[in-house]
This record gives sequence, structure tokens and C-alpha cells, in this order.
Amino acid sequence: MTFSQLRALQIPELLLRIFQFSEPEDNCTNACVCKTWSNEALTILWRSVMFDVVLELLGPTTRRAVGDLIFVRCPEPADWSRFDRYAWRIHHLEVSWESYHPSVFQHIASIRPRAEIFPNLETLDFDDDVGNIHLFTHAKLKSLTLQSSVNAGDCPHTKTALLHLPLQTRHLDTLNLGYLLIPEEVAHSDLASILQGLPALKTLWLPGDWLVPQIADALAWHPVLECLVSTTIHPAHATTWDVFSTSLNPHSFPSLKQLDIAVPFARAALLLSQTHRPRHLVSFTLKCYWGEESVHSYARFINVISSNYPKLESLSIHGNDAKQDPATLQPMTFIELRPITRLSGLTQLELTHPLQLKLDPRHIIEIAKALPAIEVLYLNDSPGISSVPNLTMSALVTLVSLCPKLDVLGIYVNACTPMPHVSDDATPANLSILSVGRSPITDPRPVAHFLESILPKACRLYSHMTQYDIEDRVHSRLWDLVKEMMHQTEES
Repeated sequence: MTFSQLRALQIPELLLRIFQFSEPEDNCTNACVCKTWSNEALTILWRSVMFDVVLELLGPTTRRAVGDLIFVRCPEPADWSRFDRYAWRIHHLEVSWESYHPSVFQHIASIRPRAEIFPNLETLDFDDDVGNIHLFTHAKLKSLTLQSSVNAGDCPHTKTALLHLPLQTRHLDTLNLGYLLIPEEVAHSDLASILQGLPALKTLWLPGDWLVPQIADALAWHPVLECLVSTTIHPAHATTWDVFSTSLNPHSFPSLKQLDIAVPFARAALLLSQTHRPRHLVSFTLKCYWGEESVHSYARFINVISSNYPKLESLSIHGNDAKQDPATLQPMTFIELRPITRLSGLTQLELTHPLQLKLDPRHIIEIAKALPAIEVLYLNDSPGISSVPNLTMSALVTLVSLCPKLDVLGIYVNACTPMPHVSDDATPANLSILSVGRSPITDPRPVAHFLESILPKACRLYSHMTQYDIEDRVHSRLWDLVKEMMHQTEES
């Protein structure tokens, strides 16, 4: 090794870049080489850690029979000195429920009641009693995920902890409450007040039944809020659908680009057709799993979003309700789907429905020609109710040839019919993922041979079958054989 190379390996920025691509075991070794290497290797090793690992710095711990972690003895001053040498390096911390005895947090709170124990912490994933969150939050925190696998009634200080968030984390730009069991004593007005106290918020996740008009109106003034996601509403709360707001004020949601909500199609159409709707959406996801939804309401929603958001780049419509009575279902035809072809800038389109989409080869051609920029396309590859697909594997050839940017494809096809001929000058696929979902298949050999002729070797093939359907299990095994045959050919 030359002298210049040796000098280069003393440059902290270069070492940091190299160590980012090293395995943790290698960085443990690198940390023992010299002072310069040690500092940069430890920066990588301790940047993102579990709280369990951090506690080992404070003294010996053990797991009781019930599984939670507890100190064998109380941390001493020497333990805290060792802890502080590493705590400042931590930028991302995960605290997992059922891992810690309450006394762990009590020890820390009694010794460090006001100190910022992780002074450079930027991202916190916290799944425990929210009442302890104050031990970890401070002004530098940028991203916070709160969830609670324990019953909210067993966490009496949740409301107080939430109300104090704006005081402790005013510069927070990402807040995920989507899977938090918010206790009943927290009112909608409380949460609205909390969110108004976080002016830097750019990304917000909420439980679906908490995105009520009062909270939506409070969020509408946020100057920098770009992404709003609501998790699926619990069936017990799905009767009123009093979600979002249908009377927004002018200039509401000035920066909102991504909206992901769980409402019926009719409600979504109403939200997106109101006069003061969010104007700058580029991504919209609709999750509708409960309530009987007609094809008319599905089609109405598609027409509204296609008319009002012509610059949309990503559209996901999840309407696959397995609980709906099959007798009430209507098939989705291309007549209902045609407005999507107006969204020529789409790079991602995902459609799900209980029944297969009634598409024929002409419709596939029209869709492909209308969406030249499409990169991710899921055309209901796993309908809830299986039936003989209208499309054959030739649809794959059509999409690949007309959509050169296509990277991920999910499609429901009949793989039991003869495979199409692929000419030598056919356009090669650029797919990295092909999902055939619940597509039926009888003979894996011709299918494997066809896919080898059109797919790149690195493309991954997925099938999705329900474990309760005997026919599905048969098809799943045959698709596994397709993957094995393709893999064997690659090795040979």
C-alpha cells in the first residue's frame, strides 16, 4: 500500500463512506484498528440501535420468566459515564413493547429527570407505555412513531404525554400515530390542538377513525404538510364514515401531495370534488374494505379523480372486500375504468376488486398506450373470488412492448392456455417483479419456457394464494415449479 493510500484511509469522510458498506462484524474489527478508524466505525455501529443494546451499557441486565428486561443492580456513576460515551452517537432508537420492566424507566427518570439522555436522537420508534416517552423526546427529534401493543387503559399517562409533545418536539417533521391505541379520554379537540402545535410537520399517520372533520380542518392550515395517511378503519367504527372534511376553507392543505385514506368510494368522490379540495395531489390511495359498494360508486370515484387531478402520478384503489355478499357484487368493466386513461402521467397504478376486472386484449392495449410512463402496474392480480381469467399470457407481451418503463407488474391471467409465440425481435422486458397473484395454471413447463424468453434473469416471480382454497394450493405448487425450472435453467 502506498503512502498516499495510507493517508487516504485516515480521512474521516472517506472512512465513513467505506464503513457504511461494511458488515457490523467488520466494523467491530475496524473500531479496534486505531483512534481515527474507531471513531468512524463506532459512528456507523451506534447510529441505529435497539434500546436493549443501550441498556447493557448501564449495567448487567437479565430477562425474567415473563420475558421483560430488568437491571440486575441499579446503574452506578461509572455505568452512566460509559453510557454517555456512546449515547451521543445514537440517531435512531427502537423501543419495543414487552421488552422492559417498568423499573428500567423508573431508574432512568429518577437519575436523569431533565437531561437529554440521547442528545442527537433524530428518529424514535416507540412501542411501549407512551407515558415514558418524555425520557426520549427533545427539540432535535425529527421523526416519531408511537404505537402501543398494550391496552391504552393500562397506560394512564398517555393523554398527558401526547399533550406535551408540542412542547418537547416542536421541530418534528414526521409523526406516525397510525397504530397507536389512543385512549378514550383523549378528545378530538385534544389531538387537533397537539397537531396545531407541530408547525414543521410534513408527514402524518393517523388511525383511520381519528381523521374526522375537526382534525382534518385543524390540519388544513399546516403550511408544509405533504403526506397524510390514515390506517384502515376498524369495522366497529365503519358505520358513520364521518371522515375527513367536505367543507374545507379556501387554500386548505397548500402543500399536500400524498393522501392515503380509508373511506367508501362515494365519500372519496365527495371529498375530491369539493370546491376547496387539496389542489396539488400527486399520489392518492383509497382503502375501502367494509360496506357494500356498487360498481357505480367505484366508477364515480374514478371519474372524479381523473377529472380533478390530471397530473396525478400514483393511484391505488383497494376495494377488495372479502366480507361482501358475492350475490351483491357487480363485475368491473373497462367502461368504468376508462377515465384512468386520462391520467397519462401515472407512474404507479394499483387496482383491486373482489371480482376479476373484465378486460380483454383491446383494453390492455388502450391502457398501455395511455400510460407511457407507467412503472408499477397492478391490475387486480388476486381477486377475492376466483374465476377463469379473461386475459392470457399474451397480455404480458403487450404490456412489456408498449410500456418500456414498466418495472413491476401484477396481473391475473389464464396460464392454462397455449403460450404465445415470442419473436426474436420482440421487445425484452425490464421487469424486476412479476406477480401472477391467483392466476390458474396446469402445466408449468411451457409457462416457464415462455417466461424465460421474455423476462430478465433477475426478475422475481410471485404468486398469491389463499391457504383455505384447495385449488389455490394446487396452483401455488405449480407456480413454485415454474420458479424452480427457471432457476435451474439459469444455473445451467
